[in-house]
Amino acid sequence: MAVELRTAIKLLVDLGLMNVATLFACALGCKDLSSSYSYSFLIQQAALLTLMRFLALCATGVYRSVWRYASIDHLSRVTFSATLGSAVFLVLSMAGLAIYPAEILVVDWLACVVLLAGSRIAFKALFHYRLIHPHSPKRVLVVGASEAGAMVAAEIKRQQNGRRLIGFVDDDSAKVGRMVQGLPVIGKSGSIPAIISRYKIDEIVVTCPSGPAARLKEIISLAGSASVSVRVFPAVDEILSGEAQLQHPGNVRPQDLLDREEASVDTDSIKSWFTGKRVLISGAGGSIGSELCRQVAGLGLSHLYMMDHDENGIFEVEQELKSSGALKCTPVVADVKDCAKLKWVFETCRPQVVFHAAAHKHVPMMELYPEEAVKTNIIGTRNIATCAVESACEKFLLISTDKAVRPSSVMGASKRAAEIVIQSLKNSGVTSFVTVRFGNVLDSRGSLLPNLRRQIAQGGPITITHPDMERYFMTIPEAVLLVLLSAARGRNGQLMILDMGQPVNILELAEKLIRLSGKAPGRDISVRFVGIRPGEKLTEELFTEAETAAAERIGQLLVSPAEAVDIDRFKKGVAELEKSLMELEPDEIRRRLQDIVPGYTPLTWTQPEQDLCHLDELEDEDALPAAA
Repeated sequence: MAVELRTAIKLLVDLGLMNVATLFACALGCKDLSSSYSYSFLIQQAALLTLMRFLALCATGVYRSVWRYASIDHLSRVTFSATLGSAVFLVLSMAGLAIYPAEILVVDWLACVVLLAGSRIAFKALFHYRLIHPHSPKRVLVVGASEAGAMVAAEIKRQQNGRRLIGFVDDDSAKVGRMVQGLPVIGKSGSIPAIISRYKIDEIVVTCPSGPAARLKEIISLAGSASVSVRVFPAVDEILSGEAQLQHPGNVRPQDLLDREEASVDTDSIKSWFTGKRVLISGAGGSIGSELCRQVAGLGLSHLYMMDHDENGIFEVEQELKSSGALKCTPVVADVKDCAKLKWVFETCRPQVVFHAAAHKHVPMMELYPEEAVKTNIIGTRNIATCAVESACEKFLLISTDKAVRPSSVMGASKRAAEIVIQSLKNSGVTSFVTVRFGNVLDSRGSLLPNLRRQIAQGGPITITHPDMERYFMTIPEAVLLVLLSAARGRNGQLMILDMGQPVNILELAEKLIRLSGKAPGRDISVRFVGIRPGEKLTEELFTEAETAAAERIGQLLVSPAEAVDIDRFKKGVAELEKSLMELEPDEIRRRLQDIVPGYTPLTWTQPEQDLCHLDELEDEDALPAAA
């Protein structure tokens, strides 16, 4: 029915345009025609000419085409139809059955072709203009009237992607009231709420991401209170260097999600400690291990050995490092559970520094397979640490987690046991053992941020385990910074943690990511709570009470001696667990870990009640929880 109506409208439009063309031609020759013929006869002749052209249009299939996709072929058929109708009418005129002079008929034909073809071109142009410029474009306010702000404004204008720039805000009083890219600097960032209300702003674009984290947090908070989405463009130096592109403003950097300044250090201050050393990194194919390889590559090492049981991961890192040609590096395919292979590796490579990053870290997965956590995180750590002692390695760094503090999960308990393994070996030889604890690492493989990005890209919902869930967060560069500093400055038996500020509410972080992706929580992307998973706690801690009492600050690091434990009892428990590990049920493994690991209390959670559902009720009962 709708198709028939559109076809009828096209017919009426063409009939009207053909008559307009005929009347235009008649008007030009009005004196010659009106002196010889009556107006009623002329109208009959015009109707006859219109009929000839209309029949030609129908015969050539013009009305089976869609005007919005009008092509050269379509316009050719329109021109041919108008020409055919005029030719038939000319033959009739020559036979004495019509009365239009040839010169008037030529003008009529030309006007008809222009009107029929022009109507189709105009319709196609209007369709594409409305596609690019919707009736209600997003009204955009740009934060930062600097060089970056001007570049962003120019790019938004060029893209014409349904956004209308309203103006800028900038905290420089000298810029307020001036024009940038033809747009006014309306006020300072403190006036954003008033500007949103007055100008009906739909989106805020931040063009100064390298500024203080507190300022970005304030802008996001102001926008969030008014349900306005926020996009963060990369810094101008990143744009000019090609590291970032203007056409992807929604690519949120991990550091944009932290409510604190990202930790940094002058690597030159620790380079001298690494210069000339042979370094072995286990788990070199993972997120932390691969970044460690990249960072230590520039510290003047004698040789870098990248060890992992994942051959693809270390192959990619090797190719990346070799392309720079600045470092001797060797991939080593080995598993920390294979003690014989480890001994061969240490005898062959003779590393002076070992970074032990290999571990199972996924909390829910290790609840399903606790035996794997024991084999890799406990026995594997013992294997590689023992090899380090036997080969007289200078320093061994264990990468642990804040989940090892009063653990509630198998993963956390196994990492706490790994810390005790290191503690038990600290006086076994010349090797200096240091433990570093991480918070949650943003953007690491399988972590919170990639999962949230995927869910937002799919249009939601995003899934969160609990509205009160909190975690300490750090970026991958911060995590590597902690390891490098610990290697250079840590002493035997010390436990080191980066000062990560206050814990972050995961729901607030998710909503912040939604806004920074240019969408509004609840309006564009819904949030669903799916329940705390087995082994998870609402909050994590950095130190036990005993460690907290002895902790001291050294720059950006919090340093504490390891908490004393009964090493003999621990070793005996691990030996008994290892002997019968593959014969035990998961619950029995957890019970034995409770006997071995001080403070380990397994937690089992059920799904939340329905009133915990946030925003929209959704049908997907199997949504993957995002929070770790």
